[in-house]
Amino acid sequence: MIGSRLAQQWRDYRLARSLPRPHIAGIYAQARGGTNFIAAALHYHPLIFAVNEHQFDYQRRISAVFSEGSVFRADGRQDKRIDQVRIVLYNKMQEFDPVLWDPRSEFPAGSRFIVYLRNPVRVHLSREAYRRRHKPRRVEWVDTRENFLRLLSETQEILETHELLRTRYASLLLTHEYFCCQHEAALAQVYQFLGLDPLPPAKPRDFLKHCGKCGRDYIVIEQDNQQWLACPKHRRPVMGCGRFNPLRPLDRDGVLDASWKEAPDVAPMMSEVRRVLGDGLADYFWKCDYSRNLAEPEGRARKRAA
Repeated sequence: MIGSRLAQQWRDYRLARSLPRPHIAGIYAQARGGTNFIAAALHYHPLIFAVNEHQFDYQRRISAVFSEGSVFRADGRQDKRIDQVRIVLYNKMQEFDPVLWDPRSEFPAGSRFIVYLRNPVRVHLSREAYRRRHKPRRVEWVDTRENFLRLLSETQEILETHELLRTRYASLLLTHEYFCCQHEAALAQVYQFLGLDPLPPAKPRDFLKHCGKCGRDYIVIEQDNQQWLACPKHRRPVMGCGRFNPLRPLDRDGVLDASWKEAPDVAPMMSEVRRVLGDGLADYFWKCDYSRNLAEPEGRARKRAA
């Protein structure tokens, strides 16, 4: 199997060398911001290759990451063809190389960017829940006012990234809540933004069929009170970063759930959101009307942190 994988990588490399490089697209977002969901949804398109967040160097050829660098790692290649890929999609890449992905930098012609935003209060609560369950030593995700203010500073930088990029490149501001609640329409908008013909939302099991290591057909296993796809030999669940489960159904009810408003410190947190990010953004997330996307910020209308 090792020899066959090396031979395939060599064939991919030779084929990629003879083809024009795909365009790049990048998702600027925050950790626990929902990016694994949008990356997976776009990866199912045959002309898009979405890499996992640990692959962040767009200067590398696609052949260097095609075997094991997708959003689902080795399991994500499936039946994709390297000669059909028109866009390589990167995810939260500025966290891993802030210099290469500085929005003031010059990117290859035709680059496109998605600035992906999630309710900062829910990002904060999600980080604390994930930390407690999986990474208790991650102190920067502890539920404290200082960490929340740091998160708001991150959010402000993400919004400023959009303003910097859209003067020179195609940049789309998109909220996670809108992408989930209006998924069919929002997905079509993203495809059009990327210059591709829209396709309906894919069914993960129609794409994820066989193990990326040995080729055996996937089975469904139970783990952590969830169903996962897994190879019958390796028993390794197919997942994206952050333990993203492709079989988990789109949870519109969870996105619309307003119970976050009952968090003990939500009033002072929303006051900070208004102070740092402005009334428009605070009202958008507080009203929970995700039938529409967040309106583009008007110039310098957003408030800056004091």
